[in-house]
Amino acid sequence: MNRVYAFWLAVAVTLALSSPAYSAGPKITLSPETWDMGTIYQWANPSTTVTITNTGDADLKILDVKASCGCTAAALSDKLIKPGGKATMKVDFNAYNSTGRVRKVVKLTTNDPGSPDKVLNIQGTVKDDKAAIGYLEQKELDLGVVAPYETKYFDLKVSNKGNIDLRLKTVELPAGYFMDSSFSDVVPARGDVFLNIGYRPAKSRGPIADEIEVKLSEPRPDQDGLKLKVVGYVAESVRGTDALIVTPTSFRVDPGSRDPVLELAVKNDGTGPVVLDGVESSLDGSGPDNPGAEVAPGESGKVRFSLKPEGLKPGSKGFIYLRLAVPVVVEGAGNK
Repeated sequence: MNRVYAFWLAVAVTLALSSPAYSAGPKITLSPETWDMGTIYQWANPSTTVTITNTGDADLKILDVKASCGCTAAALSDKLIKPGGKATMKVDFNAYNSTGRVRKVVKLTTNDPGSPDKVLNIQGTVKDDKAAIGYLEQKELDLGVVAPYETKYFDLKVSNKGNIDLRLKTVELPAGYFMDSSFSDVVPARGDVFLNIGYRPAKSRGPIADEIEVKLSEPRPDQDGLKLKVVGYVAESVRGTDALIVTPTSFRVDPGSRDPVLELAVKNDGTGPVVLDGVESSLDGSGPDNPGAEVAPGESGKVRFSLKPEGLKPGSKGFIYLRLAVPVVVEGAGNK
């Protein structure tokens, strides 16, 4: 009996030693655990997103997040992560004061008993190259329908994504455009300036297809100017009561688009009111958002049509028709 007992005792000890220990509670994992930025320049401001997963069986609490220097910033989507849940951490690095090989860390302090301090390692190489980087967030502007007697104004936002001042040389404007504000020729580092521009048509009718270019004083070899494409339509000033101008008159739906919304700009260029009673279409969709809206003479509006792209096959075409309600006035003496 002693030998049998000793045998089973040895088996039990072996199984206990070979079985992995189970640790209850929250458990943090990062993906990735290292962010390699590669080679960047001092004007760069790269960013990455890290996924934080709780692989434990209790709530994971992120108690603190600290970066090893002021050049690195981290923002959490959530500080409490349920078991099996995930959160994200956006990390930004500003290379302005760095040069050569860099190694930084972002430390997360949590309630994970097995790993209370979790570290994201950041590495890369920064080249010594301070610069001004001009940028136009808006590449195209649609003015819609413009009457020959109208003047439309818009702001052109010029941004500097670099770390030294950006100097502007001039703004080249096509015929009909003019600056409505003083010209600010310096955009501060990481800043913006707004140029107020006016447009007065130089023609009585026809499409608008112009280009505005902001020229730089000391452009980088790969950046000479910033260009904005301006489109729209100029409509003649005198037309009949049913003179409704619609732009654009065609749309292209890209493959993979999910429930796109087509927006039409309308202008009543006639002498009487026009009521937009609805929309008819050979395509599956719905609209407008505001049926029965009245557009007074000289006024503009928008019509939106929500398209369901399932019925629009590659290479096929469909049509949208605006249904108008034209008021008819009937006068009479009445019955005696």
